[in-house]
Amino acid sequence: MSVISYTKQIPVLFWILLFAAVLRFYGLGSESLWLDEGGTVEFSNRPFRALAVDWTQGPLFLALIKCVRLIAGTTEFTLRLLPAVFGILCVYAIYQLGRLLFGATCGLLAALFLAINPFAIFYSQDARPYTLFLWAAISAVYFVVRLAQNFRRRDAIGFAAFTVLALYTHPFAVFLIPVLVAAFGIFWLRLNPQNRKRALRLFLYSCGAAALLFCPQILRFAALFLRKADSNTVATWISVPTLDSLRQLFIQFFMQRYVSYFFVLTGIAALLFRKGISRNDRAGWMVVSALLLFSVLMPWIISIGITPIFVNRYLIPGLAAAVLLLAWSASVFPYKIRIPLVFFIIGLTAWPLYGYYTGADKDPWRETAQILCETIKAADLIVVYPSYISHPLEFYLPAKEIQKRDGAITSAFPPPIPESCRRIWLVQAYGPESNFHVREIERTISARFTADTLIAVRDRIKCNPFAYHVAQITLKRFMRTSNEE
Repeated sequence: MSVISYTKQIPVLFWILLFAAVLRFYGLGSESLWLDEGGTVEFSNRPFRALAVDWTQGPLFLALIKCVRLIAGTTEFTLRLLPAVFGILCVYAIYQLGRLLFGATCGLLAALFLAINPFAIFYSQDARPYTLFLWAAISAVYFVVRLAQNFRRRDAIGFAAFTVLALYTHPFAVFLIPVLVAAFGIFWLRLNPQNRKRALRLFLYSCGAAALLFCPQILRFAALFLRKADSNTVATWISVPTLDSLRQLFIQFFMQRYVSYFFVLTGIAALLFRKGISRNDRAGWMVVSALLLFSVLMPWIISIGITPIFVNRYLIPGLAAAVLLLAWSASVFPYKIRIPLVFFIIGLTAWPLYGYYTGADKDPWRETAQILCETIKAADLIVVYPSYISHPLEFYLPAKEIQKRDGAITSAFPPPIPESCRRIWLVQAYGPESNFHVREIERTISARFTADTLIAVRDRIKCNPFAYHVAQITLKRFMRTSNEE
């Protein structure tokens, strides 16, 4: 493997970071908010002391989003601004971690591969905490390895700070803790006895400080997990994974199955070319394997044995491990093989990226609101089911706007229907049409109204063929029957 001098690394890294910024800021506010982003808006409307801590995030990201909204207002662009910035920081962080574990070539390739990765780009353009979580996870691993190698106080501070940052960002940061312990232990064992004592002391001080700072959240996250495990009403949409779910996860990491398959083939070819893992790379491999094991396999095992928690975006630290392994695989080949290989990987990734930038990847709530704005009249009632989809809908169609048109909106079950109501619009998403509550709502409405129009909003837009999920939103219009006139 050729060694790149530090002076040559900087300009290459600069262009990679610039390219990553372009990919993350291009079209940042062009798509509609989807369901979870609507939840971000709703939860960040609350006072700082009442910011929600739920199954999908800690309070830190909502507090940051609230600050951005107070300064720059609330638009799709401003809501996604911080995730885009954190997405760029992830690229820089994985360069540093790759360089630390496997050398400069691997670091630069890891930065390039993460810069163009569709999964990373998608969540860099999503008003959710996942790029903040990924940045904190990569940085925490980087600093704990540095602490084990150099036993310096600033590395101990960085390790503690990013660990706390991850823990306050997402509940799944608890799976990062054994990774950090393993990473420290792997490199700590390589020290001489005298340096081991100093490194271990700094590590324990850092762990104590992180635990102390995380104390206010420990009980809250524990209560959330116990509620999820004991309840049939919390995150019921998460299904129990199968063995194939692991394969599907890596396909989702690269947005296209051929890219993920090529990732596996490249790794096998690299191992055969190197005749295994060299002694210098063995420690790095163990760290990356630990990251993959605890970030992906542990949630999978818990999902099968206790309660389903296996969701691709919650497992985003596993993406860092996959990218590092791909970068290592490409870096071990000679220069004449490596360059065509890298360009081939870029070419494969360009295929799903083209679909990403030319088609819709998020729920069409903006388009839904536009249809309703163009059609609702006085005395119309908008019935929303299930109730949580009102968050993104009301971002584009506030209740005050509907009231100006002498209309009304409700998400109550069963829906209260005023006597003055002339037409009803039933807005439904995230549930099968045969859902019991939907049938009950339609039965209640059909007693005095007749359905005459059905609009499938997703069918009216061009979707990315590789999109992770674009919800179908249906609008069903009911007219008052003639005998009720």
